Amino acid sequence: MAACTSKTSDPIKTPQNKEGEQTDEVIEKELLTPETVIEELCKLSTFDHTLGTPGCNEVYNDQINPSEPVVKSYRLYDNYTGENVQIICFTREEDAKAASETYNGFDHTNRFGAMYLFGSSACINALSLSDYEYPDSFKAEGESDPDPASVEGIVKSIEDATELCGGYYNPQTIAQTREKIAQGIALEGDILNLVHLTYHDGSVLRFVYIYEFESENDAVLYAENRALFAQSIEDGLCVRIENKVIYGNHGIISEITG
Repeated sequence: MAACTSKTSDPIKTPQNKEGEQTDEVIEKELLTPETVIEELCKLSTFDHTLGTPGCNEVYNDQINPSEPVVKSYRLYDNYTGENVQIICFTREEDAKAASETYNGFDHTNRFGAMYLFGSSACINALSLSDYEYPDSFKAEGESDPDPASVEGIVKSIEDATELCGGYYNPQTIAQTREKIAQGIALEGDILNLVHLTYHDGSVLRFVYIYEFESENDAVLYAENRALFAQSIEDGLCVRIENKVIYGNHGIISEITG
């Protein structure tokens, strides 16, 4: 999780109170968060969104070279139109300003304090967020190395060893994915995590999916299904580690032991 802070806003003076007298009442503005931005963008288009993995954040660090590493990033996309929005949260507003120098070639860009948006969707410039206080910084909570057997640990091991990176699916998309899977496989429980990692090696789009199921029985059934899928594609691989199923077309999958 990332916390965001803002500078104290200047008082907003209302011309009159109920009695028609002049007043200097201070109107507090709610602090703008990436979750609010995502909510507003999803009102403007049919976006799905993911939370960026550490490897995805590192790509932004390499491209922008900020004074402090990127705290959080999000990707929104419309599967039908192909429209997309990237959201990056920085520790300093100056780093968000520097991002504009890197991504000013994109069709649409916008900045709200230490939060920078860019992409192909005109929704980026259609946002109306003047009622919010813009954050001037984001601070990451203290994080320790994840358990190697956890989804976070598996993602870290893959990103440390390869150029793959990507995002964690949001709960709504996970629920929709479960519904689709349940049309062919009788699932007992929920899907707890779903991560999609990709990298184009110059000739082929390499990808890895990581599914974490509530029920290990569900993982067994889905692993059987994905093993058949893996056999149908070039370099396809599929492994199961307890209640987690990992499949795709990257050789790193064969090295994952949990």
